[in-house]
Amino acid sequence: MFKVSCVQRGIPLKFVNLVACSISKSYSSLAQHSSKDPENRISEKWDVMSAVCIERNPIVSRELNEMETKVASLLERLELENSKKCNFELKYQKEKAEFDKLKKTSTQVEDEEATIPSQDFIDKNTAELNNLQAAPRTTEADKNKDVKSLDRCLDSRLLLVIKKKLGNKSLWHLPQDVNREDETLRQTAERIVKETFGDGLNVKLRGNAPAGYYQYKYKQAPEETDQPVGAKVFFYKAKYLNGGFEPKNFEDFQWATREELKTLLIPPYYKDVSLFLIDEESRNIDS
Repeated sequence: MFKVSCVQRGIPLKFVNLVACSISKSYSSLAQHSSKDPENRISEKWDVMSAVCIERNPIVSRELNEMETKVASLLERLELENSKKCNFELKYQKEKAEFDKLKKTSTQVEDEEATIPSQDFIDKNTAELNNLQAAPRTTEADKNKDVKSLDRCLDSRLLLVIKKKLGNKSLWHLPQDVNREDETLRQTAERIVKETFGDGLNVKLRGNAPAGYYQYKYKQAPEETDQPVGAKVFFYKAKYLNGGFEPKNFEDFQWATREELKTLLIPPYYKDVSLFLIDEESRNIDS
């Protein structure tokens, strides 16, 4: 029917045979590919899970590297040279001009008149600034290498990971649990926070949609066909607000930096988790 229709429209028979042969091969290839897929693959059952990525944002800005220091110094100088004078600077200039004029026209100047009022304000604030001592960037937790403390690595993002038994092994991972039928994935994530860390830890979930995805198969094959063959994990990001917790439903925990995550998490898991994390900027940029 296809050939007859094409010939009636004036299409050369040689070209029609070529197209028909190509279509036939495509259908044959598709049929073979479909036949290779086992029927039980379609009916495989998976556990759907939510996991929570709780992150503490940096407390202080990180130290500038050599290149950034040069750029910051240049921008500061340009701003100083091109900026307009504020009201205080104009007032100071006016008072200084009047003082200089008074010194030239009068040989006797009283002590009260021998000072510039605005200069006293400048001297007072300069002395206060010189006496100001900034808090150290390195804390006691950094010195003691206390990885369970939030008071560490103040200029970095920290991620809360737990160590818990999954199957026959104890692995580091993000808190996770199976999604219940009456829950959305976000509600499962909220429940995970409460059940894992209690009411003392306050976090804020970022949005209703997952930020990442990871799947893995269980090592032990299910004995029955209706048993799940693996888990599909949907990650939700959460911001740490305040509070703390006592470990009870897991073996260990750590507030980990990006570099520490690489050594704690298994490579495939870390690869998928790192896709939705904000990269820490490199601190060693060649000048």
